[in-house]
Amino acid sequence: MGMRALMEPPIRPAEPGDSGARFAPLGAGGGMGLELERLRPLLRRSAGAILRRTEDIEDAVQEASMKLLRYGAREEIRIGSLEALARTTVRRVALDQLSKRRPVSREALEPAAPERAEALEAAEVRGRLRDAVERLPDSQRTAFLMVFQEGLSHEDAARELDVSAESLRARLYRARQQLRVWLKDLAP
Repeated sequence: MGMRALMEPPIRPAEPGDSGARFAPLGAGGGMGLELERLRPLLRRSAGAILRRTEDIEDAVQEASMKLLRYGAREEIRIGSLEALARTTVRRVALDQLSKRRPVSREALEPAAPERAEALEAAEVRGRLRDAVERLPDSQRTAFLMVFQEGLSHEDAARELDVSAESLRARLYRARQQLRVWLKDLAP
């Protein structure tokens, strides 16, 4: 028997009626660490639903993993329930991080003078595009908005409009062509 086997806590076999095996309190380097590593992509997605910055997501996953390892060292956890516990823990950590952020001042959100001019120009372009889209015939405008604003696939939009996919593509082509004509002075 190796030294590592002597140091690791025993894994208990599943009891009748259990959905998964259990493991005894684990220290660093135990089976729980491997399970958490396997769950890492899932934890990133859960944290990413709340936090946006990659660094914040990684921090939340790391903090949740550490909490789970400390908890696993004290308590017995079912392998099957570890996923649910890990997701709940990472969500709570992410929400805590979000609530601890200091509010950003209005001045920090105001763009500097050159950026202000670009922001005004972008707002003008958006306004002109919005007006041009409103001028499109109903069938073209609806197809254009469903695909480019709502993000529906061509197939889903065609199904919603009760038209063939080819008909939808034709409407989108005509809409883009008309918008190019109306907005040609905006092209670089």
